[in-house]
Amino acid sequence: MKKIIQLAILFTLFSGVAKARSIRLPEVLGARLININIDQNSHLGNLNIRFGHLTVDQVTKTIRLNLQHAPVCRPGFMCPRVILNKKIELPITRSFRDTRCGIITYVASKNMMPVDGMNRSITVVDYSANRCVMPMHLPYMETSVTYDTAHYDRMNHGIKKSHSTFTADKLEVLPRPLHGEAGL
Repeated sequence: MKKIIQLAILFTLFSGVAKARSIRLPEVLGARLININIDQNSHLGNLNIRFGHLTVDQVTKTIRLNLQHAPVCRPGFMCPRVILNKKIELPITRSFRDTRCGIITYVASKNMMPVDGMNRSITVVDYSANRCVMPMHLPYMETSVTYDTAHYDRMNHGIKKSHSTFTADKLEVLPRPLHGEAGL
């Protein structure tokens, strides 16, 4: 009888471990930006953006765009050979999966317009698990990113909006930083 109780306890313990392993932990996903189309009305319009990286951090619940840009230099003048970084980080407000096609959408936004700031939003659409047939006229992409801004323009007395688009590689799981090490 004692053996049966011990076996039942062991079975319960190991089945609990198996269930705990099936729970999916939050991940940090990243991808290299391929196509960068900056709206000229955007606050990024005057930057000479060369390349960038996208991070969807499910641990800290943020989306980060790191855009590397070179300084704009006048012709005939010396120009420093440096690459500057413009980081845009917004909190994830919602994420959802299209159950029919498997497309995952992450939306991050922050509205600072009530305090004379900017309303900014980043939308990331992950097509890597897409099970639906896409129309032939649409280009194939692993990840689509849009960056929308709106702010009140005091000179022209109206709302000034911008819509920038990016395409990126497939979102891959990034390695977690070691304890005490700075994150991305």
